[in-house]
This record gives sequence, structure tokens and C-alpha cells, in this order.
Amino acid sequence: MSKPIIALVCGGFTDEYAISMKSADLYLNHLSNEKYEIFKLVLDNNGWTAFDSKSEATKINESNFTLNHNGQSLKIDVVVNVIHGTPGEDGKLQGYFDVLRLKYMGCNVLSSSLSFNKGFCNHFLEKQGILIPNSKLVYEMAELDAESLIAELGLPCFVKPNDAGSSLGVSKVKTKEELKPAVELAFSIGERVLVESSVQGLELTCGVVRRNGIPVPVAVTEIQFEAEFFDYEAKYNSTTTQEITPARIDKKTYDECMDLSVQIYKKLGCSGFFRADYILHEEKLYLIEVNTVPGMSEASLLPQMLDYAGMSLSELLDEEISDLIKK
Repeated sequence: MSKPIIALVCGGFTDEYAISMKSADLYLNHLSNEKYEIFKLVLDNNGWTAFDSKSEATKINESNFTLNHNGQSLKIDVVVNVIHGTPGEDGKLQGYFDVLRLKYMGCNVLSSSLSFNKGFCNHFLEKQGILIPNSKLVYEMAELDAESLIAELGLPCFVKPNDAGSSLGVSKVKTKEELKPAVELAFSIGERVLVESSVQGLELTCGVVRRNGIPVPVAVTEIQFEAEFFDYEAKYNSTTTQEITPARIDKKTYDECMDLSVQIYKKLGCSGFFRADYILHEEKLYLIEVNTVPGMSEASLLPQMLDYAGMSLSELLDEEISDLIKK
């Protein structure tokens, strides 16, 4: 019997490309070549490039997403997506795969697109009773009203692209004069901009995975950093940032964070791996954002949580792939 053909898709069109490639390397280390025939499919602005398990180039037919390998046309059984940002985290690839009737790991089109749109996601979850910092969407630069935004949201506040990850283009604004350039920076990365009240407190994050088809929390990690906020530099390049698992908080708050993360996962209709980020302010958890394709490099948060919880990434991937093949 032939082995299932797995397409590990990575890369993308944003500055998160490098993180995606590192995530792909970790997945390759945990996907068994004995169980699967694995192809690495790299997407960039020039299109797709496919590689087999020996890192030899393979042709891909983009019209039906089949592989031309050693004179054979191979149908992909399961796509494992590790593209952070667009088009892997915002629903675009999911829609493409749905049209081609390809099975893929992770969230569907609706969950992906809703979760990736920070403003819409916040509005939806706030209606579900989740605490969210006050925020306003700016749809175009011409409509920016600094006075009214500051009056409503206060200073300091955060300005961020509405549809980007890894804290790309995010600014902490302390004065009225800083607001316009911060919004311009965010617009250089995203189509809309979210301006958000600053909630001071301890930064926490919690991962969720599925076991036997049921979402379960992994662990809560506390993040300590010297920067103004947990930006790209603090996440990936700082030598002073500390990511402490388990978080040094009381058991009640820890359990609440675990339970809340599963609730959010369910409310958004998520599948696969997931991470939710919070600020603990005056003993209350404020959701900052969700990640439906969380970073999975050696230095990323979710792999650290899995190690602490004694959960095997190899087993989790096998379970997700097996469930998809059975469908």
C-alpha cells in the first residue's frame, strides 16, 4: 500500500516568510518519512516551488495542485499549512484548497478570515462576552481624526495593521504627534488599521490543540520583555525576552486562561493548532489577538508549551493527518 502524500506548504508573501520556513523545518523533523511521502511546497512572489524528501525540485501543476514526480502525477492526500500571514492564515489558501477539494490541516475559510481580521474578530468575540481592549478601525488615511481617537481610546495606545501578524507594523503611541506616522506605517503593511487602548499588565499566551477531535489547552506561558511592547524584535531577536512556562500566576487565573482559550477556539470554529494572547489586567484577562497558524520554530511559543505539557508534536501531527484521511 502506498504512503499518504503530504504537502507541507510554507513561505508566503509577507515578512513572516522567514518564520514560516523555520516552522516548516520543525514540522519536517516531526513528520515520519516512513509513514508519509512528504513534499515541501514553498510559496513566494514567483509562485510555487516543490521539493521531495531529498530536497530535489519537483514540478507542481497549479491548476489542480498535483505533483509531477519521477514521471508520475501524484495527488496530494493532506496539506499541512505553515504559512503565517497572507495567504495561509487569512482564508485565501483555504478557499483555493476547498475549490480543489483538497484536505488540509487547520482552520477553514471562515475561521481563518475572521480570526485574521483583528477588528472584526474583536467585535465578534466581544459580543460573545470576551474582554477586549477598546479599539477603532481606520479604513483610510484621509479619515484619520487624531483628536477623537485619542479622546475615545486615550494615550498611550497601540496602532497596528488590522491584517498582519508577528507584531509587524505595530507602534505604541504616547503623544498625539506620534499617531499619524504610526497609522501611516500600519497602512504600509495592511489594508486597514486598528487603533487600540493600551491595557497594562502581564502578557500571557495559551496554546490549544486537538486530542481525539476535542480541543484541549496546552499550557500558559508568561512573557517578560524589556521593550515597550512584545514587538517583532522582542519576539525573535532579543536576548533579554523571557518566555516562562508555566506562567507564574495563581492557579485560578491559570485555569481561567486555559478554559478561556478553548472557549475562543470553539467560538471561532477553529481546527488544528491555535494560540491566544492576553494581557492580565487587574485580575482580568483581556484578549489581544489569536493565531490560527502559530509560529512553530524551535524558538516559538507553542512548541515550548508542548514540551512542558509532555505532548508530542509528532503524535499530534499524525492524529490530525489520520483524521483528515479518514474523512
